[in-house]
Amino acid sequence: MSFFTRDRALLLGLFLLAGALYLPRLNGDWYYLYGEEATGLSLVLSLGSGQGYADISLPGAPPHVREPFLFYFLVSLLYRLFGLNLWAFKGLVVISALLFGPLAFLLFRKLASPWIAFLAALLTVAAPALVDYAALFRPDPLANTLFFATLFLLERYREKEHAFTRLALLGAGCLLAAYLVRSTGLAIALAWPLALALQPAGPARLSLNLKKALLILIPFALGFGLWEHRNAAAAASSNLTYSGRYFLNAPPDSLTIMAEDFHAPLHPPWPQATLVQFPSLILRQFRYYADLALQYLLNWTPGSASPQLVEPLLLFLFALVLLGGVASEWHRRSLSALSLPFYLLAITAWPMRAPRQTFTFLPFLFLYGLLGLEQLLALVKRWIPRLSIPPTISVVAILLLANYLYGDLLIFRQARRVQALPRLEISPGFSARLFSPGRRDSAQALLWARGHLPPDAVLMFHSHPPCYLISQRHCSSIPYEADAQKVRDYLMTGPVDYVLVDNWGKEYPGGPGEFSLRFLEPTLAAFPQDFEKVHQEGQSTFIYRVKKSF
Repeated sequence: MSFFTRDRALLLGLFLLAGALYLPRLNGDWYYLYGEEATGLSLVLSLGSGQGYADISLPGAPPHVREPFLFYFLVSLLYRLFGLNLWAFKGLVVISALLFGPLAFLLFRKLASPWIAFLAALLTVAAPALVDYAALFRPDPLANTLFFATLFLLERYREKEHAFTRLALLGAGCLLAAYLVRSTGLAIALAWPLALALQPAGPARLSLNLKKALLILIPFALGFGLWEHRNAAAAASSNLTYSGRYFLNAPPDSLTIMAEDFHAPLHPPWPQATLVQFPSLILRQFRYYADLALQYLLNWTPGSASPQLVEPLLLFLFALVLLGGVASEWHRRSLSALSLPFYLLAITAWPMRAPRQTFTFLPFLFLYGLLGLEQLLALVKRWIPRLSIPPTISVVAILLLANYLYGDLLIFRQARRVQALPRLEISPGFSARLFSPGRRDSAQALLWARGHLPPDAVLMFHSHPPCYLISQRHCSSIPYEADAQKVRDYLMTGPVDYVLVDNWGKEYPGGPGEFSLRFLEPTLAAFPQDFEKVHQEGQSTFIYRVKKSF
């Protein structure tokens, strides 16, 4: 028997395309001084240096310490081996992204014909949104890969006639790992007993399914319980109010949001909302993700399509996916299909909007969309007997693929332009390529602070993660307070030893730099005698020492 069977040949083709698209995305560059990338890197530094997965400093700790930790823990092991090296860190991300499409094929091979499964996986590999995301330091590619690996293992385990197998061990471990990278892995745990219950079963099968349910869910419940117990303890001191902010749907401005995110001193917390506002949140979030999925499926930019075109397209694609899903799952009732409603509920109930949440169910849109197209063409064939269904589906998929590859080409061209930006080396294998002179000056000033400020110094900067990551000093957020006297009193009596002011607020209105512009610079201007300039970078970035009154 030949080693290269049809399925293996298709799988090899997916690996080759994935390698061509994702391996060139690997680099040691950092593009944004704040946001999730900066927070994630600072958490890796905290874990790798033995400070734990906890508040990184006084008082400007980011709220991400309640997110699942496994990705950052794995990267912290790489940190211990290679230091602060983005080539090593992003290597884990790129490998995860490279495996996603082939894993989708292995899973879809159980849900559809080999050719439909291959086309859906091929579109997944080439999707520009996924190719673009692979260049960033985020846990989502690993989360997506673990999500699909868990579904694949548990789909196979569900068919077995014995409960105690290696698949049980692998499935339980993979499910827990998927949850500890992104909590959306909970969707599979909720769908698992339902998938077993919907299998045709006599008394013997019922006993077998009960054993299978317990073997998978007991380890998961232990890990879930321990992690959520830890979060409950952390929540007592963190005062996070994401749900209040988004349920009320009325943030006054982006600074209020960031003041809460950065735990800005002197900032009163938002009021909490009630469950009465929950349905409206779900509807808003569902429409947001539906529009985003349409944008990714057709590879267009927001606002490039006529509003009169968006609604019919959304309805048509929704009907096509629903038709394909019903036709595929009417008798099968796969774990994959049963987990999707739980996943969609999780991302729409979570008040934070994140485009990355779309990536996990995007392959299913390809699969069920193609299956729906197959059903639609079967109906049309009644009136046009000469219509050939497989070639027609292939032509549609190839047109989509060509559109995606063109989008990928634009991404690679943009990446080459980014490589022309000035390079600031933060450590071997870790450099920053920043899009504005002001941000480059800020990064240079933070790098200067690493070499010149005392190890126990507390530095105030508007964005905590890059401050901690680059300066490797204790960092404090800027108080959310317009009264210069109150800010001055906080600086004089609080833990802050140095302050860094820059011009981000002018370059990027509404961003974190406005904390300097609105609250810190007026204080420095009103009380110049209390601050001593110790460093200047460029024309508008300064570090001042706070002259304590005691």
